Amino acid sequence: ACKHTGRNLMPAFLKNVHVVAQENPDRKAIIAAGISVNYITLSTSVNAVARSLRSMGLESGDRVALLAHKTIESVAMILGALQAGAAIVPINPMLKKRQIDYIISHCTPSVLLCPAGSYIDLRENISATTSLKSVVLAPTSNTKDIDNTDAETSSTQHAEAPISWTDFLTLSRHEISFKCSYSPTSDIAAILYTSGSTGAPKGVVLTRSNLHHGALCVSTYLENTADDRILGLMPLSFDYGLNQLTTAMHCGACLVLHDYYFPKGVIQAVSKYRITGLPAVPHLWGQLMAVRWPDVPHLRYATSTGGTLYQTTIETIQKQLPSTALYSMYGFTEAFRATYLPPAELSHKPESIGKAVPYAEIMVVKPDGKETAPFEIGEIIQSGKLVTAGYWNDVDGSLEKFRVEPVDSNADEKTVYAWSGDLGYKDDEGYLYFVSRRDDLTKLNGHRVSPAEIERNLILCKWLDEVCVICVPDSRFGHKAIAFAVTATVVTKDDLTQWARRNLPNYMVPESWYILQELPISANSKVDRNRLLKKYQDCQFALK
Repeated sequence: ACKHTGRNLMPAFLKNVHVVAQENPDRKAIIAAGISVNYITLSTSVNAVARSLRSMGLESGDRVALLAHKTIESVAMILGALQAGAAIVPINPMLKKRQIDYIISHCTPSVLLCPAGSYIDLRENISATTSLKSVVLAPTSNTKDIDNTDAETSSTQHAEAPISWTDFLTLSRHEISFKCSYSPTSDIAAILYTSGSTGAPKGVVLTRSNLHHGALCVSTYLENTADDRILGLMPLSFDYGLNQLTTAMHCGACLVLHDYYFPKGVIQAVSKYRITGLPAVPHLWGQLMAVRWPDVPHLRYATSTGGTLYQTTIETIQKQLPSTALYSMYGFTEAFRATYLPPAELSHKPESIGKAVPYAEIMVVKPDGKETAPFEIGEIIQSGKLVTAGYWNDVDGSLEKFRVEPVDSNADEKTVYAWSGDLGYKDDEGYLYFVSRRDDLTKLNGHRVSPAEIERNLILCKWLDEVCVICVPDSRFGHKAIAFAVTATVVTKDDLTQWARRNLPNYMVPESWYILQELPISANSKVDRNRLLKKYQDCQFALK
């Protein structure tokens, strides 16, 4: 449960939007689809959204869900809902209808923002959502209009007919000013849903303190200032993507929202908008480094999280972007950001994921909760101000993931620890190393190994651009490794097998190879291992 502090809970990054609007109104705040808004315009829009939501009857702690397309309206709704005391539920628009339906039903929002075309697809489920008071249709340039009569007949007594974004903002005239009366439930700032790749999506609950300290933490070690221009490649529904917004607003910087389609589009955006900060995930970095980059001296830093950044990719980034500082980072949604490796340490400890970020305490522990010795593998756990408040409407899941207990028996006070499910170890200098997911460790021909370890070895093959390994049951050896590779080189499966036999221990050599044009990607821009597993299973079925 979230603890109410009894004070105004507007995060500092949101307050700063209005401060910058007064002190430097013409400074650019957001750029999306070639449209830019300055801080005074953004501040005015945020105030209007907050007043309109209150006019609709929104109460502190209510949820405001939105299909979080990278638009000015999405940003205004996110910030305006937070200002009105609501909890935001940004939904990745890349999700399938079934997943979106589940999230809307699970978080029971009072207001939903979505494009007209999406509303048509979701209307049946929306009509059955008794919590929903209003649907706001986001403006788009390529969606068909709603037939208002049809919309009214399909709505229920619980939700009014959808209204346009323009009509929504006019509601602010009825609520000239208001002072948020924060309640204990309004400590909840956001619910971020996991991808649900291993079951139903889980709603991770972030407090206003989480959002504030997340922005403060990242801007501290990245040394962000008002002069920064950050490229927003990640979805706003992903903690990594949402943090780029909160960090930019915290510093009075500019966020350039960009939908990733191909690497050259990113390069063009970096050059056109003179981007200073480029965050991406390892899979995207692999693609971005597969093409030649021009000189971009204004690109001050680059970051990577959400998986292992291979040594070969690190070397290519350093070669192609010699004036750019590279930050390798690690974290998990339930605690946002855990560690980062300073750029100066990349050459000394290239495989490390660094040390704890500000406001985080990181331990590696044995199953009994005792801290491991240096180089001893255990589970990575985290405490501190970045640890979230649990899962929405999932008491059992929260108790399993968030444990209130003294991990160290010498501790006097109980602390909330988020258990990552990731295995790792610390070296004798306290630097952390990721080994694998706890559930990924398996035995191959009697040897305990993880897919990540095999991938780290296979990617050293000069023929491979990307590789993903899954382990599947095998009647002879318990499990076997299956490799999915992307290569621009003309190479056969036998060539790859022979290379692996020369360079890897026998138990790590993949049983079979699949050469693909590209790896399937999840809604959060990570490699979708479940789809690869299904592809393997389908191929096996076809052979029967």
